[in-house]
Amino acid sequence: MAKQTVLGAETLQRDAAALFSFVDSIYTHCHKEDDESPVYPESSLRFFGFIRELSDATKAYLNAFASNAPSTPRLYQAYRQKLDTIRASWLEFHFLIKSAVDADTLSFPYTLVQALTERLNTIPKFKDIRFAIFHFDELNYLEVPVSAIKTTTGRLRGIVPECPEFPRDLGLIGIPYSQSSSLYLNLLIAHEMGHFVFQELNLKDELLTDMGRNLEQVLGSELQNISSDNLDWSKDRLASWSEELFCDLFAVWLIGPCYSLASVELFGLTTILDPSQAIGYSATAGSVAFFRSHPADLFRVKRQVSFLEELEWWNEIDSINSHYIDVLRSA
Repeated sequence: MAKQTVLGAETLQRDAAALFSFVDSIYTHCHKEDDESPVYPESSLRFFGFIRELSDATKAYLNAFASNAPSTPRLYQAYRQKLDTIRASWLEFHFLIKSAVDADTLSFPYTLVQALTERLNTIPKFKDIRFAIFHFDELNYLEVPVSAIKTTTGRLRGIVPECPEFPRDLGLIGIPYSQSSSLYLNLLIAHEMGHFVFQELNLKDELLTDMGRNLEQVLGSELQNISSDNLDWSKDRLASWSEELFCDLFAVWLIGPCYSLASVELFGLTTILDPSQAIGYSATAGSVAFFRSHPADLFRVKRQVSFLEELEWWNEIDSINSHYIDVLRSA
């Protein structure tokens, strides 16, 4: 039987060097200085700058990792676990970096994002906000929760004190790589900006109190027969649905009916139109189904139409001869 390796500073040095190489390769991927490098907006450059500072601090820590190892054997394993935390944190950043590198100014609708951002900047609390754009494989738009990035950074800072904090005025939005040159569907970016606003204003915490009170009123005496876990699950569902509805209405406020029409296209809601029905439509099963994180598509559109009426947009589009408008009207 082979003799087991004696663990010590030399082993730590090898592990730290391997992790150093991994972190450096991630940083190198988003730091190109040749003349043919793609051009990025200032917001993406800020994100890359954050990654550079994070990388420099992490590598400096790893350089001294072995020499700072505890001499007491019983503390060795706990000290070594720090490498696992650093690796796990950088795996999360690894997921984002290529997506950001792929999204240069020629591969996403830069002018549209800038216009939407300037509209958002009219709200005093968000006057300095900018968004870095990422390309994702899924045919979906999403806001990368800054809170998650801050949590990962905080976990890393617990080990590497010199790590920078994530920029306070930077948001992260992902778009499908296939829609890089599209104007129409990219209007859905406005919804993702709504997620950023919802989270920054901590609206979920404000809503939870109302949700609890309303559930008590609706359930009445049945509330006593519901476990705390099921009650929490119900509140969480309402919170998720409320956030999605908020983001829809925020997008309608931001860009008007354009958002609603783009939603009809993305979700394929024109399939509800049915000439065999006297009322002209027949809701499909998928369009009225509520999911764990999202309300039913037709319910969402119905709320948007109500808001369009409130904003006095509906009269402007009601007369347009379009089956997309028919979907909004049917909803």
